[in-house]
Amino acid sequence: MISRPTRTLVLGLGNPILADDAVGLLVVREAARLCAGLATVEIREASLAGLELLEIASGFERLVIVDAIKTSARRPGSVSWLAPHGLPMPERLVAAHEIDLPTALALGQLLGIPVPTEVAILAIEIEENRTFGLSLTPAVAAAIPVAISLLLPLLRGGALPFDEAFRPESERCV
Repeated sequence: MISRPTRTLVLGLGNPILADDAVGLLVVREAARLCAGLATVEIREASLAGLELLEIASGFERLVIVDAIKTSARRPGSVSWLAPHGLPMPERLVAAHEIDLPTALALGQLLGIPVPTEVAILAIEIEENRTFGLSLTPAVAAAIPVAISLLLPLLRGGALPFDEAFRPESERCV
């Protein structure tokens, strides 16, 4: 039996008019240009989160999210791989789009939706995401080539950057 190639969705998340928050969108646009013609990779952009991601990610075996992250732990422009279970839970849950990624994927599995079993987040630490603007701060703009250099090997058939498949944690499900 011949197995079909793993389908990978690369999803750039962000808001294009909130300064550094657009960095995920800009990274995947460049990745799309450099990876044109790869049949097993689909690259998309979105400005949403939570349960809305289920519809977009349904049917793919691997999901790579490229997004901005704002913590006090890293300098702006730092680029790192994160596993979904390592993400902090939202501080408040008042709408479906605020459900965290692991909970959304676990819910999708419970509902029988074919969600990705391999998930990684390429996170770019940002400086500014509350000011309207169409340009990135210098440190975040300088991180785009770094993010691309980490992303391209994975898109060209490389393994996820860590040795864990997504495993829903039952306590995350409501």
